[in-house]
Amino acid sequence: MSNENTTPAAVVDGSAYPADQPLAEIFKEDDTYFLRDLVTGVVSDPIYVNDDGYLCLPSNSANRKWLKNNVVDKYLADGHETFPLLYKASRKLGPVGRRIPNEALLAYLSAEEADEVRSLINKAYDAMEADKPVRPTTDKEKILARIAKLQKMLTELDADDADETVSE
Repeated sequence: MSNENTTPAAVVDGSAYPADQPLAEIFKEDDTYFLRDLVTGVVSDPIYVNDDGYLCLPSNSANRKWLKNNVVDKYLADGHETFPLLYKASRKLGPVGRRIPNEALLAYLSAEEADEVRSLINKAYDAMEADKPVRPTTDKEKILARIAKLQKMLTELDADDADETVSE
């Protein structure tokens, strides 16, 4: 039983593709690897293999950056002519600005629902930023903020003194 709503899709250059459709493929000629982008039709220059045995993939519609060459070799040795590359969402490591948590889950939603989720998350980020206290940046602003704080403390002390005289 297949449900079209739950099939994740990749969106490349404004076009949606099923999650199980390869967007690029790797093939090998004379012990040299090449990448064919199935969306644009571009065939890459020979792919660089680093000392650890990883293919350093050029920019492609499948959004893949690295691939272990022994995985490709094993697949091609099984009689396949090309190694298919399915779309993979980017992962940001370390602190980032506005990040959509579990962005891979958005692929399971319709475009309207995914846009609604993104807008709600952006609304939450805006509210969080608006809630942060404004910090003074210049020395003059810092001194003025300190003066305002001291005046507020003085006003509170005067109010306490007035309350004590009234209760006596």
